[in-house]
Amino acid sequence: GNEPSLARRIKELLKANQNEFIKENIKSIKKFSREITDTRNYFTHRDKKGEDKALKGKELFDATLNSQGLLYSCILKELGFL
Repeated sequence: GNEPSLARRIKELLKANQNEFIKENIKSIKKFSREITDTRNYFTHRDKKGEDKALKGKELFDATLNSQGLLYSCILKELGFL
């Protein structure tokens, strides 16, 4: 079937889970979702064409922390804490 893209899923999660952490740490939903998608694509497929778009170093570390914060936000919201 027509599964939503990773970028679309991330955008939907961010829009549905707007809280202080998300607002402070993820300034652009579109940019964040694109960076995560490009990075996942590069490290999954090892396509040299995508290497320039993939996050590395501190940017990758920060994106990982922000992704983790999004996951925690989703879980806490589901449990009724947010």
